[in-house]
Parts: sequence; structure tokens; C-alpha cells
Amino acid sequence: MIHRIDCPEAKAEGKLLGYPYDTQLVSIDGVACHVWLGDTEPTPKLLEKLEGNARRQRDIVRMTWSDGAPIGFWAHEDIS
Repeated sequence: MIHRIDCPEAKAEGKLLGYPYDTQLVSIDGVACHVWLGDTEPTPKLLEKLEGNARRQRDIVRMTWSDGAPIGFWAHEDIS
């Protein structure tokens, strides 16, 4: 399940369905993924789609979202 957190001051790895995201290694089981939604209203359908697409591309063990935007990009590894 994807959870809301305060907007982190961090750089994004790329875009997930057009939204900036970043991943960080959590354990041998996978990564934590964060998505910045900006001003977009986070409907359950959107959150489900973001999480589903991320999980098909990466080994996600935890997923979060926030409003706002990243402070930049450190890579451009997009996930569609």
C-alpha cells in the first residue's frame, strides 16, 4: 500500500507515469519508492496505478507519495 508523507527535499531518479519518483535501497528484498504528485489530486485509482507500475519494474518493499516536487533529478530512469 502506498502511504502519504511530507514532501521530502530530495532529487528524483526519473518519472513514473509522468510523476517524479526516487528509489532507495532498503534491504536485500528491495527498495523504497517515493513519488511526488505536485498539485495532482491523489485518487485511489491513480495511487493503485502508480504502485502497480512501480512494482512491475522494481522490487518495491515500501512506497510513499507526497505533494510538491523534487529539488531536481539525479538520473532520468523513467518508468511507464
